[in-house]
Amino acid sequence: MLRRLVPCALAALALLGVSVAPWLPNDLTPRAEARPDADPEPSTSQSKLLASEAAIVLSLRMGDFTGDDLMKTIFADLGEELSMRYGLPLTEVERSTVAMVRGGTVRIIQTKKAYDKDKLVKDLVKGPFGNVEPPPPPKDGKEEKDKDKGPDPFKVEIKEKKVAGKTVYYANEWNRWTTGFVAIDKTTFAFGEAGALENLFGAKGKASEEMSTALAAADKHSLVLAIDGKRLQALMKQERQDRRRENEEQKKKFEEDSKKKDKDGESKDKKDNGEASSRRSARADKDREEKDKDKEKAKDDDEDDYSEGFEALFEIIFLPYKPLYTAKLALVTGDVKKKTYSLKAAVTVEKKEDLDDAETALKSLLYTVRELAVMLPRQEQDFAGLKPLSAAVALAFKGATVERKGETVSTGVSMTAPDDLAKKVRDGIAAAKKKREEREKKDQPPPFKDKDKERPPSKDEK
Repeated sequence: MLRRLVPCALAALALLGVSVAPWLPNDLTPRAEARPDADPEPSTSQSKLLASEAAIVLSLRMGDFTGDDLMKTIFADLGEELSMRYGLPLTEVERSTVAMVRGGTVRIIQTKKAYDKDKLVKDLVKGPFGNVEPPPPPKDGKEEKDKDKGPDPFKVEIKEKKVAGKTVYYANEWNRWTTGFVAIDKTTFAFGEAGALENLFGAKGKASEEMSTALAAADKHSLVLAIDGKRLQALMKQERQDRRRENEEQKKKFEEDSKKKDKDGESKDKKDNGEASSRRSARADKDREEKDKDKEKAKDDDEDDYSEGFEALFEIIFLPYKPLYTAKLALVTGDVKKKTYSLKAAVTVEKKEDLDDAETALKSLLYTVRELAVMLPRQEQDFAGLKPLSAAVALAFKGATVERKGETVSTGVSMTAPDDLAKKVRDGIAAAKKKREEREKKDQPPPFKDKDKERPPSKDEK
């Protein structure tokens, strides 16, 4: 259900997060111009496909972040997490691109040297329970053979599907939640939802000029974030339609199965007599009663679509920024360069009468980030170590101005870090981590020494 909410949430969060550029390097930190002067032609085949299919694209030149002392300090934990997700160290990644297309999310990774395809397929293509080890065999070495046991849920069977000359590797059964992997060339691969990979590499649509311009800028900047508002709204609409269709199909299948079971039960009852028939009749009545309850529950679930409720909640929360992620093109570019962190954002609207709303939304976003820069380290333990950054980030966003030109509103933010800032942040993160560990240790229950005595409950258990 959460995956279905991503289109709306990611659009708003992407714009909000990208504005905190100095805080979120492994995913953000722009530079120069929002519209490059070069020919807006994407440089790679996968970029051309993204230009014709993607609603949101976030592209990062990883070396700019892993090679910067401050960025590396702030995002040490996130770097480890991304390394696990990508299946290889971040130091081996040249560029990471995340795109939202029809069917889900696709990640395209460009490496500095040739990668091990077989290893990545094994690491990234997962079964319904992930890549987990099967349970150990019984101690006596004997394993019960049950014909009705069904397929082993822990077994991951790698399959292949050809899409426009590419091979999509996936696990077990093909459905909208299946993960897939595509080897593009010796130094580029893609992974994500198998359906999204199929839609991307099988794309036959026309590349949009706006998205082509955005992707062409990727070679020049540390970061490029582009949102095609028209495509995003179409994608969100398609997601809702797919969800409703799936609900209807499940409901129809449930009703058909119920009718079939009732019919089979009645046929058996006609053949039986006496006590056996009575028992079957009683069981049939009980089954019908349970089925009626299930039908009522299914009806209630269908009427109360929680996923759409969450989607509506996200839209309400990010309503102030809606003019930004529904615009013709929202483009953010930026760089991490010699202790200088800068970004520029440009929002191009469909109609001139939308400029007022876009300008208000952009100013609201700048204000929100400025306030969060001060508030989060004070109130949230996870951000406590970033206090040395607060004043500099808040000052940078306070100095940003919003300008209009034609049908575009734009702004720029820049911050130069003093030489000792990375050390202060590193010390702050270490101190915050130490306090957190001491607090967790204090909350732990005392060691359990006597096996015959019950262990005292912890504070949380109390």
